[in-house]
Parts: sequence; structure tokens; C-alpha cells
Amino acid sequence: MKILALGYNGDNHSWSHTSQNICRSFIKHGHEVHIFSTNGIKHFPEDLRPNLKGFVEMNQLPTAEKTVNLLRNYDMNISYTAPKNFQNYLARGNKKYGIWTAEFSGKNSLPPGFCKNYKHTDKILAPSTFSKEIFLENGIPQDHIEVVPHGYSESFTHRDNIHPIKTDRKFKFLVNYGQLHKRKNISAVLESWGKAFTNKDDVVLVAKLNIKPAQFPFEITWSNVFDNFKKKYKNHAPVVVVSEFISDISDIYRSCNALISLGAEGFNLPVLECVAAKKIPVCLSKGPHLDFTNENSAIYVNCSEVRAPVDFQYWQPSPYAKMNQANTDDVAEKLQYVFNNEKSLLEKFDKEQNRIRSEYTWDKIAKKIEELK
Repeated sequence: MKILALGYNGDNHSWSHTSQNICRSFIKHGHEVHIFSTNGIKHFPEDLRPNLKGFVEMNQLPTAEKTVNLLRNYDMNISYTAPKNFQNYLARGNKKYGIWTAEFSGKNSLPPGFCKNYKHTDKILAPSTFSKEIFLENGIPQDHIEVVPHGYSESFTHRDNIHPIKTDRKFKFLVNYGQLHKRKNISAVLESWGKAFTNKDDVVLVAKLNIKPAQFPFEITWSNVFDNFKKKYKNHAPVVVVSEFISDISDIYRSCNALISLGAEGFNLPVLECVAAKKIPVCLSKGPHLDFTNENSAIYVNCSEVRAPVDFQYWQPSPYAKMNQANTDDVAEKLQYVFNNEKSLLEKFDKEQNRIRSEYTWDKIAKKIEELK
């Protein structure tokens, strides 16, 4: 089968990460895969270079001149992109699969005009039941939606490298943000951290961040947020920032003991990766990760449904969008619990961690896509 992956395939982005790994599995399954990236190739992986047929930088259009190396017709055309691009990005496939996810629930929560673009696909591949329900309540027909989850890279089970962390603290909590967007709720993480620990506790928060000045309303400037945190919690436990590019992200999970995830997510790949690394995720009691976690694989924190702030949202914000907001007092209590009970929790989680590892490989995810009717 000839397959075209046109969309986010380069740079350091979760959409690119997903598309790259699906392509790797398609190749392993014996398919001819052509890749075209619409967000540059700054961090495009070397092992996929033979399959790269072209690229444009972020916010450029893949014009006829740029796509001259692509075939006119593919057996399958797949794209991880915003729905507004489905018509153009999926035009070359006999089977047309658009991958997208939504972070905020609620009727009329999606940008106006997005939903009608389902007509340019055979299926929209929603990565979670949470996303599927959002698409349904916004008017996308059920027969046009298929839940196909994301997966974790085999390096989580085939590799043992450790990313060096500059600390002598024993217990390391990780937050992993590819983009410093407000919906990730880093402020709630820091508030919980300040409530949970002081500099007398043998803990450190390892913040894997892509630091750059905020350019859009939905972005934060790390220095501003962190300065406010330090003023409020003068005796806080240390925070170590890791801003450099890590070629294999599994290395930093092995360096840490647990993960904190409190943001609005459409799938929540860091929680899956945490489980795959056999570490302890501390996450919301509601959200997309409930597809693959339960109380035998994750520590849930109390949360309540609130209106999503306008500056948390992308494109055209909706006053109807909703999200889950963590109770930071409960988060602080759960962080202390994880710190004090790591050994017993890992013993309790082992069976479920193995189940999740077996079910969420990229090879199995790619197979689900191949078998779609």
C-alpha cells in the first residue's frame, strides 16, 4: 500500500511525534510511505529521511511547486492537522484519514466552521473517547469518527539510557511540556508544588520545557510565572528546568520517579509515556487518559468542571468551552502520598502497567488504522 502522511511531521511537537511513529510502523508493516512536513524539518528524525518527499515551514502552504515529488493518488492519505486543512491535505488519498483532537468539551466549543470539514475525510481519527464525545456534541456524525489512540515509542521498553538531571535530590517529579501553553496549567502545578513541599524535603520538580517568549494570548512566559511562584513560596522545594532538545524523550522519564499532569488534554501522551516507563502518574480524575488508566495505574486528583478561560483556547475562543480544574490542595496531598509510598505503588501498578504496555504500541495503533473500513 502506498501511504502519504502530509501535515505536522517535523519540529518538536506532539502531532509530529504521533505522525512520525505511525509512519515508522507503516514502514515496518511493509508499506511504501511518503512524508511531507508542514511544520519544517528542524527536528525531523534521521531514520525517516529516506521517506521525506518535501516540506514547508510553519504557516506556509504546501503549493503545487512544493509538492511536486508527491504522487497524484495514494492508497491512503493521512494527516495530523487542524480540520480546516483536511480538504487540501487529504486530497491525494483513496482513503482519507484526518487525525485531530480537542482539549475543551461543550456544545459549540469548537471554532466555527471546523466541524463541517469532516466531509473531506473518510474518518476523523479521534485519539480518545473524550475527543470523540466533543466531536459528537459539536455535530460531527458518529459514522465519521473512529477512536484510534496514540501509542508510546518502543524505546520506553528497549532502551535504558538516563538523561542527567543537575540535582542531588532523591525523588524527582516530572512535568513534560512541548509547548508552554496556558491550557497545560503549569500555574496549578507550581501552586500544588509550593503547597506540597519545602526545600527541606528530598524532592525536586524536573520541568522539561520548550522555553521561548510568549507570542500569542494562549502562551505563557516561563520567567513571569516562575517569578510569581517564588514570591509566594519563598521556601519551595527546588525546580530544575530542562530546556534542551532530547532526541529520545524516554530518557528523561527514566531519570524521574513520577509525573504531574493537570492540564486540558485531548489524549495526554505524557501520562501514557509515564505508565510505559513504569513510573507513577499524578493526573486529573477526569479526562482522556481514563481510556487507558485506572486506579491501579495512576493517582487521580480531585477536579471540577469550569469554563475554559478565553486565553486558554486556540483559534476563535468559545464562551461555551469547558475544562477540568484541579483542586491544588488535593494535588499537594497526593504528591506527598506518592513521595512517601513509591515502592508499594509500583508493586500495585505493575500488572496494569504491563497491560497498557502491551496494548498501546505504535505497531498496534498503525494496525488499527490499516484495518479501518
